[in-house]
Amino acid sequence: MASAEATAGSLAREVRRIALVAVAVAVVLLAVNVGTRAHQLVSIDPTVARYRDVEEQLDAFHGALVDEETGARGYLATGDSSFLQPYRAGVAAEAAATADLGRLVDRGRQAADLVAMESRAQTWTDDWALPAASSTPPVPAGTASPAMTAFLLEGKRLFDDYRSAHDRLSADVRSDLAHAMATQRSWLLASGALEAVIAVAVVAGTLAGHRRLVRRVARPVQALSEAVSRI
Repeated sequence: MASAEATAGSLAREVRRIALVAVAVAVVLLAVNVGTRAHQLVSIDPTVARYRDVEEQLDAFHGALVDEETGARGYLATGDSSFLQPYRAGVAAEAAATADLGRLVDRGRQAADLVAMESRAQTWTDDWALPAASSTPPVPAGTASPAMTAFLLEGKRLFDDYRSAHDRLSADVRSDLAHAMATQRSWLLASGALEAVIAVAVVAGTLAGHRRLVRRVARPVQALSEAVSRI
């Protein structure tokens, strides 16, 4: 009787030990996976989204300056003040995009590129766009003259200076976005691999526990049953 009770106690402890080991392994792997997911959600995904927002606002900023240039040139060519409507709309859109870009860009290289772009855009505005769109432009609107040609060429030169700074910032943002997306894919793969490891560990633990229970319980019980049947 005492021997049977000791065997039962030993078997119960064995079952508890197997269960605790399986649960501990699953909990550790699950915690690592949750940490991986949390890092992705808190750090990587927002970075990717922010870089995409920077690209969108850069397009808005450039589109605004193109509208300003188109309106000012149309006004200079014709003297018709209705051409200044896209110019004024562009000024408002430029201000909105400038505010968003200042909030979104990274410190360091992106911020330096943004300062350079905005500085050249401001030079174009102060030295060409504002005078061109004024009620008394430096050259009479609606006229063709060497002075008009020179003024238009100066505007193109200043706009090209701005465009080169814009293109440099755009290239840096695209590079940073590509790197962030590659990191995002790596973390997704790591998370998927951990989930697979968890599944394999649970299955392997279950099978190992089953084999140990068969060896420690089923076979002794079968042997005992056979012995009792022979009595």
